[in-house]
Amino acid sequence: MTYDQYISSLTEPVAPADLSAYLKVLWYDANHNWERAHDIAQDIQNKTGSWLHAYLHRKEGDAGNAAYWYHKA
Repeated sequence: MTYDQYISSLTEPVAPADLSAYLKVLWYDANHNWERAHDIAQDIQNKTGSWLHAYLHRKEGDAGNAAYWYHKA
């Protein structure tokens, strides 16, 4: 998938099935579905998943929780 195809897909109600879990987190966040993005990020058990989890909590305004996840990353 190209960048332009990814951007175009943001008008759809569901993320494209062929996206990685990482891109699905960002896709749902871009679609103002923080809960779905967070659910996916929680299930990614590596440093990148922790970084995405931290990003979501920072964006949410929960600096303490974000700091915890950034530390894990």
